[in-house]
Amino acid sequence: METIASYPLNTLDYKLEEKKVQRGYEKDKVLTLYSDGRKAATMISRMDGWTKEDILEIAKGLNEAGVSGKVK
Repeated sequence: METIASYPLNTLDYKLEEKKVQRGYEKDKVLTLYSDGRKAATMISRMDGWTKEDILEIAKGLNEAGVSGKVK
């Protein structure tokens, strides 16, 4: 069953970072979404079926929509 949640854009922010998620693997892109300071979702390249390019495109779309964010 698919769960869908909606959050007002003015409550969202995000953090995009590149880090090792599992020991021995190359670094993954990790995009974490927050709503009112609480974690709402995390997307990890390779582990969740996302590519690094997918995650960068999502972050770009969030930025264009006016969602504040950090890129590490």
